[in-house]
Amino acid sequence: TLFSHALAVTKNNCTASVDLGSWLLKNGQTQAALERYNDALKMRPNDPLVLYDAANAFASLGNLDAAVKNYRRALQFAPGRPNILNNLGCALMGQNLLPEAITNFEAALRAKPDFAYAHNSLATALFKQGRFAEAAQHFDQAAKLAPDNPQFVVNLGDTLARLGKVSAAAECYRQALQVEPGNQEITAKL
Repeated sequence: TLFSHALAVTKNNCTASVDLGSWLLKNGQTQAALERYNDALKMRPNDPLVLYDAANAFASLGNLDAAVKNYRRALQFAPGRPNILNNLGCALMGQNLLPEAITNFEAALRAKPDFAYAHNSLATALFKQGRFAEAAQHFDQAAKLAPDNPQFVVNLGDTLARLGKVSAAAECYRQALQVEPGNQEITAKL
């Protein structure tokens, strides 16, 4: 690739290492991506974006401890960054540390109130705690902010069904099917 060539002809090219890592991650080569991010971190150990990318790769590999460590380090150099806060919360939720995850999702939403993914993440954590009414509010907000994301609408439907609001849940599933017609998982919920 162009990135590999850039690395071959230049020494200590952090940008090429990060770009190659991103390309590798996007193409399912997570371990190779992580190696490139580690190369970049040797050159820029305090770069919050490189730390964030490495954390995402660790999370993809299921190494949530390393992901949490890198997200936290990234926040030291870029405090309040909503994407980092949200992904840290997701990693913590994966470790079943729900109160701490919720704190991070709420911080992400204070920084960026219209962040649909943070609303969805917060709602997921609240759902896991059995706080279905609060979860429904955030799933609803996520669905309104990202109407082209059928998963947010399905999540809202699942929560409404859990609250006994079956007809409202069915309407959510029909709405999701408008975005993703023929989806058998959504159809089965009707």
